[in-house]
Amino acid sequence: MDHSISLVTLFIGFFLFTTSIIHVTTKRFSFIPYTSALLILGFLTRQLLDYFQIHNAFSISPDLMFYILLPLLLYESAMHINFREFKLQFKTITFLATFGLMFSALIVGVGMAYALNLPFTIALLFGVIISSTDPISVLSLFKSLGAPKRLSLLAEGESMFNDATAVIAFRTLSSFAVAGTVFEPQSLFFSLEQFFIVFCGSIIFGAIAGYITSLLIAPIDNDRIVETTLTAALALSSFIIAEHFLHLSGVIATVIAGIVVGNLGRTKISGGVIEFMEELWEYTGFIAISLVFFFAAYNLELHVFEENIIASLAVILI
Repeated sequence: MDHSISLVTLFIGFFLFTTSIIHVTTKRFSFIPYTSALLILGFLTRQLLDYFQIHNAFSISPDLMFYILLPLLLYESAMHINFREFKLQFKTITFLATFGLMFSALIVGVGMAYALNLPFTIALLFGVIISSTDPISVLSLFKSLGAPKRLSLLAEGESMFNDATAVIAFRTLSSFAVAGTVFEPQSLFFSLEQFFIVFCGSIIFGAIAGYITSLLIAPIDNDRIVETTLTAALALSSFIIAEHFLHLSGVIATVIAGIVVGNLGRTKISGGVIEFMEELWEYTGFIAISLVFFFAAYNLELHVFEENIIASLAVILI
């Protein structure tokens, strides 16, 4: 056996074993969230491997996280959202995902511009990037603390729909910050037009994809493997098609597709298949979350922060 392959295999075994132990421990004692424990594990693992000069070929690229793990996580969360409850909170979610995100970006931008003496456009660009965050750790903390269901729905819904706002704001600001173009009223109107196209187009495409998948599932008689596989195909393909071929938001499209199948498609699936599907998707979500948070710390290059420690602390505080 090739030495590198044996190390990768051993690393996978170590990863699965330790994440299982950590999950049980954090669930039982609740002294630290599971995702935070994973960050610590990833950081310590990297330090130990570097200390003993063990070269590990196993790593996860940003593309793998974005195009595979993210759609799976989004779909797994969306399929459990109740459409009636979601519809009641849609106005609040939309407001938070648009004006809320821009207000957050403005606070970060102003703070960084004054604290670090950065050009305002550059600081605001960073604010847009950092304000569009994923709530995985927050939601896991909500669950462990027994937070109100409406609060969890608002946090989850906002994070899923702020993608379109962040993308359009980033494109607009980057044209000023990087390309050095002069601000014109026409560019603002064009950005607003693009926002509505991306936002509404992503919802429409996601709904159509989820509806077609529900129709395909309907005639299948109690075949849990095929029906679950169709939902996995929907999660991955809706994201890629929206992002690369339609130039829409893959995040919003996958979320809407998951909501449609989780509500409309559920009525066309037998009880035994639904139970199997939910358990498999729960396990998929567990593995995806574990990989994302473990490697977020494992791939961390400390020297970047050591060289800019004051600036890093200021940004974290802001």
